[in-house]
Amino acid sequence: MSQKQKYTNKVNISYSPETNEVRVKFLPHVENPDVAVTVAQLNAMLAGVSTGLAALMARLPILRPATEEEVDAKIYIFEDAARDSALFEQRKNLFYALEDTFSSILTTSFPDVVYIENCRKFNQEQMLDATPEAAEARRLEVERLAKSIRKEETTNGTEEKENNDR
Repeated sequence: MSQKQKYTNKVNISYSPETNEVRVKFLPHVENPDVAVTVAQLNAMLAGVSTGLAALMARLPILRPATEEEVDAKIYIFEDAARDSALFEQRKNLFYALEDTFSSILTTSFPDVVYIENCRKFNQEQMLDATPEAAEARRLEVERLAKSIRKEETTNGTEEKENNDR
């Protein structure tokens, strides 16, 4: 007699095709989860999505692996041009749909990271093309803004602390 394995963290994803509604439940349900609980549930969900995606993708047809000669020549020849081309287009469309979905999830889930990375990229590009005078002006502008922001945070933090002390 086999003993049923018990799981400490579960993610249950339900989908209704009639209403196009998706529901997600986490077990254990925690009213105010701390970071450790949230990370454990996030890891469980990501592992489940990865495993589920692999299981679903395994059901779909795939093109043959490239031969050694094709790899060396950096080409791929469709054996049956019509069939293989149609399969490639189907798989390519699915690939880009998944890429767009995952990219959208990341952008929505991490707007702060996306914004800061875009700012860094913008500033690096600006500094590469800037004259020494323009670079110095930008540095002074950033310094002024940093002082202003940090002063606001310090002032707000002091006011908040004073309000909490009352």
